Amino acid sequence: MRSFHAVLLAAAHSASPVDKVVSLLKEMEVKIAADETAEQEIYDKYACWCEKTTARKANAIEEERATIGRLQDHILTKKGELASLAADIEELTTGIKDNQESQSKATSIREKENAAFQADTAELQEAIGSLDKAIRVLSGAGTGKASELVSVAATLRSVIQDAPQSAMAQQKVSVVRTFLANPAEFAQTGTKYSPQSATVQGILKDMYDTFALNLEENSATEASKQAMYEDYMHTKIKELKEKTEALSKREVAQSEAKKSLSMAEEEREDTIELLEGDTTFFEDTKKNCQRKTADWAERQRLRAEEKDGITKALEILDSDDAKALFASATTTFVQAKAVDQHGARQRVVAAIQAKALQSGSPALSAVAVELRLGGHFDRVIAQIEKLILKVKDEQKQAVVDRDDCVENEHTGKVDKEDLEYKVEKLENKLEKLEDTKTKLQDKIDTSNGEISDHDQLMKDALAARGTEHDEFVKAKKDDEDAIELLDQAIVVLNKFYKNKAALLQEEPKFDKSEDDAPDAKLNKDYKGKKQQNAGVVALLEHIKENLQNEVAAAEKEEAAAQDAYEKQRADDRKLHEAMKQHVSDLGDDKAGVEEKLLTTGKTKTDVEKQVTDAGTALAEINTGCSDLIEHFETRRKERTAEMEELRNAKNMLAGQNPNGFLQK
Repeated sequence: MRSFHAVLLAAAHSASPVDKVVSLLKEMEVKIAADETAEQEIYDKYACWCEKTTARKANAIEEERATIGRLQDHILTKKGELASLAADIEELTTGIKDNQESQSKATSIREKENAAFQADTAELQEAIGSLDKAIRVLSGAGTGKASELVSVAATLRSVIQDAPQSAMAQQKVSVVRTFLANPAEFAQTGTKYSPQSATVQGILKDMYDTFALNLEENSATEASKQAMYEDYMHTKIKELKEKTEALSKREVAQSEAKKSLSMAEEEREDTIELLEGDTTFFEDTKKNCQRKTADWAERQRLRAEEKDGITKALEILDSDDAKALFASATTTFVQAKAVDQHGARQRVVAAIQAKALQSGSPALSAVAVELRLGGHFDRVIAQIEKLILKVKDEQKQAVVDRDDCVENEHTGKVDKEDLEYKVEKLENKLEKLEDTKTKLQDKIDTSNGEISDHDQLMKDALAARGTEHDEFVKAKKDDEDAIELLDQAIVVLNKFYKNKAALLQEEPKFDKSEDDAPDAKLNKDYKGKKQQNAGVVALLEHIKENLQNEVAAAEKEEAAAQDAYEKQRADDRKLHEAMKQHVSDLGDDKAGVEEKLLTTGKTKTDVEKQVTDAGTALAEINTGCSDLIEHFETRRKERTAEMEELRNAKNMLAGQNPNGFLQK
């Protein structure tokens, strides 16, 4: 394509002057349209980016604000839930403690009452046995067995001493004490009957009935207290179980609420940080886009004015009337030129044309063409002034375009660096999350090992309990077999004395102590070794009783050991469940971390794409601005020189001094 300067020179040597101007205006119109199309494409691309980016960021900001609001509501809800759970847990803990204390207190009272009942029962049974024996002996008092009466009196002394005053009247007590003081007087001598024996016997029978009734009433009272105790304990145990289960559920709910609260607070902080960055980016982008839109509107306005001026000029110059008018005017112009070809006008035109060729200025060439076409100096001077203003405007616009390019490049670099910094923070967050995930897995593995060790301890405890129980069963069987053998021996020994068994049913009572020998007088009638046999049987009964006591003690110890084991096993199971729950909580924490890893990784990918997009946009800005910035100073100098030449041409036309213009 030929340069504008070359076009001007060619136009100066062909066609009519008006035709040449019209041709130049049409070429200018085409060039303006081409520049407008190219710039429109650049602006449309930038405007599209602005629209999409601001819309995307506005949506992101709205979503982040909604997320923060939702998280804030969730946090407040969880805090309220935790406060409620803490109050419930405190109340349940206090209730469980009070329940256990009530059970312990009730058990202690019941044990004391039962112990007192057992002691009273033993005393009453012993007294009833003694009274029964005394009554049977006294019923045969007429036979004259004074020695048996003495033995009975010795047995009754302790019973009478321990008997409550309400057991018999004071007069009866005196009679019994008389009998105890001298029992031999109540024996029959010869054929004489002793009425005192019947009196004492009646008194003792009354005491026997009273003691038997007391024993029955005490047993009924004890049974009633035991039933009330068992009902009370059943209620308390059921209440304790319900409170313990409720406490466990609330502790689990508390743990889950704490975990949910922690995750929500962390997510809220991350979202707030992301919102601040997106808000800043949105505001900066919005300002830059608004400024660019204003600049583009101004550019369009100026270009429209320029196009409107060219269109109007073409309407004026290219009409049929104008062509006829300019054809007539050309003849006059040629004649005047022929007359004044060596005059001052030709010298000025030649000087400007020479300077246009020397400087290559399109504007100066246009002035030279106007002069060659016969333009009036005043009109050409006005045209020069317009050209100077146009060059000034072009220079101002070039400065604006350069500043826009510099600012856009700076903004693009800052945005890209911000995004790269965000990527770096996300990478650090991912690294921390991976480290947290690894630590949680280590804790899970350690806890699983502890659970395995605890399970083995529970198995060992079960095996030890089984061994202890087997040993108890064997020892109990041995004792019970021994008791059975003793029973067989007692039956054999008592076989001969079955008619005299009454004397063998009670252990001998001694006046002073077991070390003092009893009265050794012999009766005339021999009835076998009844006394010796009684001692042997009593000893066997004592051994049997010891074995029975041993069995009872062993059963109590076995029951206590089983209770202790079951309690320990319950505690172990509770600990086992707590350890499993801990592993489950760790697993939930790990799952939460893994979910954050996925979310953060996706966010990092999105931000990395934004970095790539920002880099692409920055590259496009650099491509569009590199030529402008690179040649800005050269073009500024060229425009300055062009304006200087135009001013010189104006001055020359005003003063018609072509020699001075050419010597510059």
